[in-house]
Order: sequence, then C-alpha cells, then structure tokens
Amino acid sequence: MLDNLIKNPLVRAIAARALRTFCQGLLAGIGTTALLHEVNWVSALSTACMAALVSILTSVVLGIPEGKQ
Repeated sequence: MLDNLIKNPLVRAIAARALRTFCQGLLAGIGTTALLHEVNWVSALSTACMAALVSILTSVVLGIPEGKQ
C-alpha cells in the first residue's frame, strides 16, 4: 500500500511542493539573523514545519496544477 502511495503522481507533487515550502521557510528564518550561530533554530524549524503543513493542507483542499495530468 505504501508503495502505491509513493508512486502516486499527486502525492509526489504535494510532497515536492511541501519540501520546497519547508526549505523556503527555513531559509527565511535563518536569513533574519546576522550570524549563523545566532539563529533561533527552534523558531526557524517550527516556522518551516508550519509552512509545509499549510502547503500540504492547501494542496489537498485546492489541488495543485502539477498533479492534474
């Protein structure tokens, strides 16, 4: 069952979009500090995770253009 889920193009597109959104959120959280050791990692990671979750929920509810083939 998991194999079928992973091969589903819609699931792949949603996962790719969520990963891109996570990375963008993380970069935004890191980019707000001047030095790398001053990064508030908990805040940056939680923001990135929330952005990825919102991306997944939006993709499930509204659909995504990449998944419509």
